[in-house]
Amino acid sequence: MKILSLVLALFLLLIMGISGSISAKIAYELGQEAIKGVKQPESNPLKKLGLNNVNNNNNNQKSKFISEKEILVKVYDFVYYEGNIPGKDNNNNEDGSFISIPGEEEKSPFPVSTTDENVVMTVERMTRQGGALLLDLSLTNKSTEKVEFLYSFMDIRDPQNRALSGITDGLPRQIPPNGQAYSGTVRIPISLLETSEKISLSLTDYPSQEVNLTIMDIPIPE
Repeated sequence: MKILSLVLALFLLLIMGISGSISAKIAYELGQEAIKGVKQPESNPLKKLGLNNVNNNNNNQKSKFISEKEILVKVYDFVYYEGNIPGKDNNNNEDGSFISIPGEEEKSPFPVSTTDENVVMTVERMTRQGGALLLDLSLTNKSTEKVEFLYSFMDIRDPQNRALSGITDGLPRQIPPNGQAYSGTVRIPISLLETSEKISLSLTDYPSQEVNLTIMDIPIPE
């Protein structure tokens, strides 16, 4: 009985070995067929560009690497100041403000302000920079207690009452009661504005929500 079991086990092992070998051979052949026609790229891609006569001295020079800081500065300038490219027809100064054209001067609607509980919010000006609308914002606390804001709760809406997203930068979370103006910026992607000509801005203190600062119908510069 033991001999029969041993013979059976050996037979099963033999069958498994043969099956495995056949499977491996089939897989190998399928793999060879799949990569047929694939060639190793040339070691020197310059040959395909017809640059075989490049000066050997250049080949001996070490590669020059550009610093990450330089790349980030160039990208930032391109994104936010592409409207100020020399030779391009535009009416913007280097700081993003608008140049007055003779005969077309109009009185600026800015600054615009709102006050609640002796806290003042002022939109000093609004400009376009690259692909964003930039609001220069200031907050002044003339009350007797400090006021705290969470700028992620700032509500920005278009005339159709659609909510817009904005990124706030430079404004402190707590505004002390010293009557000093604290300035910052709010950046809104222009792609969200579509054909809107005005926006509304609301900001409430946190967590008490006793101060409600709202400025309606802020005109968007063309």
